[in-house]
Formats: sequence, structure tokens, C-alpha cells
Amino acid sequence: MSDENQKSEPVVMRAKTLWEGGLRCNTMIRGFEVQTDDPIQEWGTNTGPSPTETFLGTIGACLTSTYAWTALTSRIHHAAITTTVHGTMEEVNGNHRLTKIEINLKASAVEGTPEKLERIFELAHEKCLLVNSVGIDTKLNFEYKIVDE
Repeated sequence: MSDENQKSEPVVMRAKTLWEGGLRCNTMIRGFEVQTDDPIQEWGTNTGPSPTETFLGTIGACLTSTYAWTALTSRIHHAAITTTVHGTMEEVNGNHRLTKIEINLKASAVEGTPEKLERIFELAHEKCLLVNSVGIDTKLNFEYKIVDE
């Protein structure tokens, strides 16, 4: 069997969430604590980001780190990478759902060509675990500039 036909073993990741009262939760992940809560107008105490905000931030972090890894392995150095994620929440069949996600990644590279940077973004999009796991209408935008260090 060739290497390309071999499947890797599944990786099981774990998180444990403890309810702390109201809408506040504390989630432990590999020894790290993530606090979530909701804004006061949504019955929370505003002591942390909401789970939905954390979800959107995690998608942005996943795409940013995947883009950075792809650029580094392509030997393209960057001065800055910034990702902004907007989620649209609507009521669908009586329940609130995220119906759209827009992701904007802006990169300032200190080298490379427009074609190379666009290819790095395409590869990052293909490889980003969370972007590719979300079954929501997702729009990705990529903006770049090549700057002097």
C-alpha cells in the first residue's frame, strides 16, 4: 500500500466544561482554562466571551495559524497576519443559529509574489480543520501586501 493511501489513526481531543452558575462556564483543555459567559442583555454577567464568540474566534485562530504554518513551510516571512471573523445569527425554525460566517485574513509579507501569497492562502483554506468542519455558508476573503521589513 502506498503512503498516500494510508490513513492516519484518529486523534481524540478532550475538553471538560463545568457550569459555574448563571450562564458562566469554565472549560478545561489540556490544563488551560477558558471562561465563557454571555452579555448582560442575554442573561449573562458579561465576565467572558460567549460560547458563540469563542467559536468564531477559534475559527479565526485556526485559519491564522494554518496560514502562518503554510507560509513558514513555504519559506515566506510575514510582518503581520490578522484575521477577522463575523458571524450572522438568525432565528431558524424557532431556534437561533449561525447562518453565515465571513472570514477576512489580511497578511503583510516581507517577501514573495502575489501568486505565491494567494497559493499559500488557498492551501491554508484547504487544510484548515475548523473552516472545513463548519457546515455554514462561509465566505473567505484574502487581502495582502508585500512590505519592507
